[in-house]
Amino acid sequence: MHTNQFLSELPLKREFHDAHERRAYLRAVETARRLLDEPALLGRGAEHLERFMRASPRQASHYALWREVLAGGEMEVARRLLADTDEGMALRDSSPVFIGFAPEELRAIWAGAGEK
Repeated sequence: MHTNQFLSELPLKREFHDAHERRAYLRAVETARRLLDEPALLGRGAEHLERFMRASPRQASHYALWREVLAGGEMEVARRLLADTDEGMALRDSSPVFIGFAPEELRAIWAGAGEK
């Protein structure tokens, strides 16, 4: 299935508390898009998870959740990361680093969504 088609069929979040939450969600959407286009990026996220979250008792629940989600593959990661649920919010708030966005990329993502 084509990435844009897959994303367009997901029930994406439409209401946000503030601009910060909206921008964070837009970043998550772009992360999902890139994971779908380049599934090898899942390995980068898994490495980050192991390196920075595994040994932290405070992140044990997030670590376990992300291990489960990553095991489902890129479509499962996209679906659950973008879900307008408590779990989706927890995943977005604790996401391992899959992609390092340059400031110009973030400005382009936000501008494409009508942000200044």
